[in-house]
Amino acid sequence: MSTTVITPPSIEPLTLEEALLHLRANSGPEDALVSALIAAAREQAEHRTGRALMLQTRQTTLDAFPAGIRLHGAPVIDVLSISYTATDGVDVTLDPADYTLDATSTPAWVVPAYGVSWPDTQACINAVRVQYRCGYSTSGTAATARAAVPATLRQWMLLAVGDMYSRRSGGADRPSVQHHFVDGLLDPHRIWTL
Repeated sequence: MSTTVITPPSIEPLTLEEALLHLRANSGPEDALVSALIAAAREQAEHRTGRALMLQTRQTTLDAFPAGIRLHGAPVIDVLSISYTATDGVDVTLDPADYTLDATSTPAWVVPAYGVSWPDTQACINAVRVQYRCGYSTSGTAATARAAVPATLRQWMLLAVGDMYSRRSGGADRPSVQHHFVDGLLDPHRIWTL
């Protein structure tokens, strides 16, 4: 099973202005750097908490249907589609009436609807594909979407942006790479081998 982001967030939980105010910096030549730090802080917060902070589309793939399909990135909003490779090799999209989303639980789960069983799949890699939307806000203005993110997560992001900003260049008294947050930025991209 793997989960990937299909459509990343179109806005970040923090504005550039909020981050610059926290850094006590003026808008200018480092705006692009600070914007990149905001995105990095959000990605790290999502990785560490297992949550999706802003509206995004993800896809979970599996080799066959299990009893229930775990969806990463709470809170899960809705399932866009469940498709699978049938035993004859044809790709099929399930009718939404054939499955139920439990978005109340954390993590969220998708299970067959009452009286329905998952269909058989071809014995191949990634035979089952679930696309879904997750994040704290589904509609409204950018300000409303940002306000839906818990304050503690937004504050952690501000502190992370400040930490990365202050360590952006190494020095004798402040090595820029030997910090657990900076090192942790690599974790979501690691490929683990057995």
